[in-house]
Amino acid sequence: MLKKILKGLAIFIGVIFILLLIIPFAFKGKITKIAKEQINNSVNATIDFQDLSISLIRSFPNVSVDLQNLSVINKAPFEGDTLAAVGHTYININLKSLLGDVPQINSIQLADAYINVKVNKDSIANYDIALPSDETTVETEESAPFSLAIQEYSMENINLNYLDEVSNMSAKVVNFNHKGSGDLSQNKVDLDTHTTADAISFMMDDVAYLKDLKLNYDAVIDVDYASDLKLTFKNNMAQINDLNLAFDGVFVMLEEAYDLDFTFKSDKSEFKSLLSLIPNAYTADFPNVQTTGALDFSGKIKGQYSDTTIPTLDIVLKTDNASLKYPDLPNRIENINVDAKVTNTTGIMDDVVVEVKNFGFKIAKDVFTANALITKPISNPTVKATVNGQVDLGNLKNAYPIPPLDYDLKGIVKANISTAFDMEAIDKEQFHKIDSKGSIELQGVTVGSDYTPKPIFVKKAAMVFNTKNVSLQEASITTGDSDVQVKGTLDNIYGYAFSNGILKGNISATSNLFKVGDFYESDTTTVVTTDTINSEQFKIPENIVMNATVDANKVMYDDIVLTNFKGGALINDQKITFKNATANMFQGGIALDGFVDTKPSTTKYDFVMKLKQLDIASAFNSMGMLQKIAPIISAFSGRFDTDLDIKGALGNDFMPDLSQLTGDAFANLQVDKVDTSKNKFLSLAESKMSFLDLEKTDLKDLKTKVTFKDSKVNVQPFTMKVKGIPVTIGGSHSFDNQIDYDLKFDLPAKYLGEEAASLVSKLSGADQENMTVPLAVKVGGTVTKPTVLPGMKDAVSALTAKVVDNQKEKVKDKVKEEASKKINELLGVKKDTTGTQQESAGEKVKEAGKKILKGLFGK
Repeated sequence: MLKKILKGLAIFIGVIFILLLIIPFAFKGKITKIAKEQINNSVNATIDFQDLSISLIRSFPNVSVDLQNLSVINKAPFEGDTLAAVGHTYININLKSLLGDVPQINSIQLADAYINVKVNKDSIANYDIALPSDETTVETEESAPFSLAIQEYSMENINLNYLDEVSNMSAKVVNFNHKGSGDLSQNKVDLDTHTTADAISFMMDDVAYLKDLKLNYDAVIDVDYASDLKLTFKNNMAQINDLNLAFDGVFVMLEEAYDLDFTFKSDKSEFKSLLSLIPNAYTADFPNVQTTGALDFSGKIKGQYSDTTIPTLDIVLKTDNASLKYPDLPNRIENINVDAKVTNTTGIMDDVVVEVKNFGFKIAKDVFTANALITKPISNPTVKATVNGQVDLGNLKNAYPIPPLDYDLKGIVKANISTAFDMEAIDKEQFHKIDSKGSIELQGVTVGSDYTPKPIFVKKAAMVFNTKNVSLQEASITTGDSDVQVKGTLDNIYGYAFSNGILKGNISATSNLFKVGDFYESDTTTVVTTDTINSEQFKIPENIVMNATVDANKVMYDDIVLTNFKGGALINDQKITFKNATANMFQGGIALDGFVDTKPSTTKYDFVMKLKQLDIASAFNSMGMLQKIAPIISAFSGRFDTDLDIKGALGNDFMPDLSQLTGDAFANLQVDKVDTSKNKFLSLAESKMSFLDLEKTDLKDLKTKVTFKDSKVNVQPFTMKVKGIPVTIGGSHSFDNQIDYDLKFDLPAKYLGEEAASLVSKLSGADQENMTVPLAVKVGGTVTKPTVLPGMKDAVSALTAKVVDNQKEKVKDKVKEEASKKINELLGVKKDTTGTQQESAGEKVKEAGKKILKGLFGK
């Protein structure tokens, strides 16, 4: 009996084992399908995973769930963006607890995750993917919570990107790792944690406040959620780069606020620890950096944080007479002093005070000092500050690790400024409430720029501050081969810098040489199309209204050279408008009015230009746009006048996008010589029509009107003479070099050649010279491979008809002549030119007529 029982038990256990092994696989597909459908039906995103593994064997008597390669892809307005990608998610659940009311999650592991958080300019967050529920909330008895009887949890290799376009903030965390343990099923537990991160960065308004900080943080946190969640931090030590920060305190989550009571203090109290937090200072050889000086970095934070209150603050950062010396740099930075405090004694945000009592340093002979006081940060930010000193950028480069640059950082910056202002006075332009005086001077400074491909060298410049505005004394600037001298006044510079106000000004600029290529890389031989334009176009900065006068001896745009350029310009709303601008170019002159508007996503332009007496060959060889508009003039020598009224879009190199060019032009060409060998159409036309001799054609006053539309140049029909032969020309060509023109000749018959020789020979000499026929010529193909098709067959047919008509008229004339001769003979009239004879002959004709009639009618 016992043997049978044992055998039966063994069979039962075997069946159970097989079932445990088979069931997850048998229902895996169905479970996966249901899970994906349910999840995607509840979110505004596409959620997918590669594999879902459920096992009763791996951790029996627990259930293990392994989710692999989970992805969350956003829908509009973040279409196609990855919100999250998680390589591995592992959850361990107590199997027995699944049969009860309180499921127990034993452990959670998350690994190899990429999280990409965005908030766009409309304040929409890409993580807000939950769909609104249509169900009415029904109050029910509170369900039993999960019991997190976690013995271990971990997050490994978590990478985070954060971008907030509203606040212009971004953050990045690389290889974040965190693990901890504790029985969270209890109301009170000591949570033992360990956290590391390879790099933490934070930027706001394009300023890097944190850059690649390394974090190592160990903490034991007393978690108590018997009533309100309460976290008590003890034995806490955070190592941030070289700074060890010890802190303790309590965090309580109240219903409508957070209650905080923390104190912190730097552990080593060395200046070097503070230095390690400064962007670019924490280099590979940082352990070998020599420093002196103590550090006091400590603080107290106590009180409630809510919608209306903040904790009281007492934060101190202070170092006295510190110094530093990098091992590979020759200069030492000395007399480093920092005395700064952030305080708030009331718990009201507007009562926060930021005070920098002293900030200063010395490099070689350069001494720099500053102080500042900021109050009322919410209601009316108020600033008092002074800056005094000199910095030789070459000395700075030899004392502090500057990131690699494409230029040699050098020059001297001097500042002696004191200012006191509040934002309300700036916003209302109450300049009498702004106390500002002093100056900033630059001498021999080389700096890089986002707006120029080459470094900018400021030979000298000075800005003098006063209550109303800033006077820009003559600034001498060069970049590449270009030089610019600028002077004038700038108004509301504080409003522009601190409160998104409008910077206004009046300036005058002069230049001996201004090369556009020093500011924008361009290629005038390239036809710009819509496909070549992208979002990286240069944009005039916002909130600038500037009147300017410009006087340049020479302006160069690739092969285009303008001399004596003069005119006015107005910058407003990211648009520059030129007024009464004139210049000399290609041995002639140009006058223009119009604008370039950089505010749209694609930069627009609209110009009216008058070109006077430009040399044709010089203009054609230098202007890629002219080569596309009028390829035929490559064969011409002489001059031309043109009135242009054009508008369209500009590419990234500020060249016109010809596919969007619209407008018209009236051209008057004074052609001295035609060289058909320089134009394939003309040379082919001469070979097809031997009567043409274009090199001897008089084109002294050739006038035509063209329009630009739909990527084509449309030439309105005009008439000219070639060797005295009238020809009417009209048609179009496209900017991709396709040709479609019609030529209509009123051609003398003698030029039709051998095909009409026999017909022409039937004409008299005078008729051969004077008889003309219409000849239609179709011009097609491309600029580089044209086709010329003279309608000779139709012309010969027309000639045949004319010759026949001519011969008929001659026969009629001959018959009349012969008839007249016979009648005269019959009447006996001899040819005489006297009036008497004519009268006598007339009488004889009458008598003869009477006799004939009498004979016919018998009367």
